Amino acid sequence: MIQVLSQENVWSLPAGTVIRVNCGLYDHVALLGDGLIDGERSVLSFSAQARGPAELGVPAFAGGRTVTIDGYLGASPPESVMWRARLKFGQRYSWTG
Repeated sequence: MIQVLSQENVWSLPAGTVIRVNCGLYDHVALLGDGLIDGERSVLSFSAQARGPAELGVPAFAGGRTVTIDGYLGASPPESVMWRARLKFGQRYSWTG
């Protein structure tokens, strides 16, 4: 189910929930995190600016765009999803890969 992320439901969703923002030619996809960044719910995503995976707050990820929720797409527990996502930290960003 796809819906718009609001301030009210950002904390009700499990870590590992897939979210996205439309950037024109593509959608930037990320995972809701399990922590806080600058007092906001964290998001894990690949970032060209960080040249790899980055963890930032939802407002920084959104950049003023509408955030949509794709949902929790797997069967693994949220802790496992976050652990596997953080294994990508330290890898280089590749737009094509």
